[in-house]
Amino acid sequence: MTEAEDYIEKFTKEFAKKEFDVDVNIEFMNTVSLWGQNNKAKSLIRYSKSFIEANKDNKEVLDDLAIHECCHIKYRNHGRDFKKLCQSFGLVSNHTAYRKDVKVPEPKKYYLYRCDSCGVEEKSMKYVNKKGACSECCNKYNNGEYDEKYRFKLVRYVDENEKENNM
Repeated sequence: MTEAEDYIEKFTKEFAKKEFDVDVNIEFMNTVSLWGQNNKAKSLIRYSKSFIEANKDNKEVLDDLAIHECCHIKYRNHGRDFKKLCQSFGLVSNHTAYRKDVKVPEPKKYYLYRCDSCGVEEKSMKYVNKKGACSECCNKYNNGEYDEKYRFKLVRYVDENEKENNM
């Protein structure tokens, strides 16, 4: 276990006990887009290893994530009461992602899509089989309406642990 994982585990357990009188278990998961997860039924909070590693030097970001997940002990969803509870603990927002100093880990595996019109590229953790178009081109050339000619095209699948697979 890394120093940052030790830190967030200790902070979370102490915060959950002090504020909610709950003993929680902590696990770490290999995810990029999911930073934290609370399973209230099992008294289990899981954290993304890559997110913790990317933000290891910023204890405030780690604290915010822990507080956010602990607030799920009381409220399952991100509704008004959840947001008020988060704010009562000093969080500016109920989402850590809105912090300007948060470091978002880059995925090691992703699908790369490109708009043929403007060349903008987007990464997606999942294969996208629904119609999705470049919002900039649709806004600029089609009054914000969807147009097939601005649809993102799959360029390749990237696995940084292996070589790129061109599509």
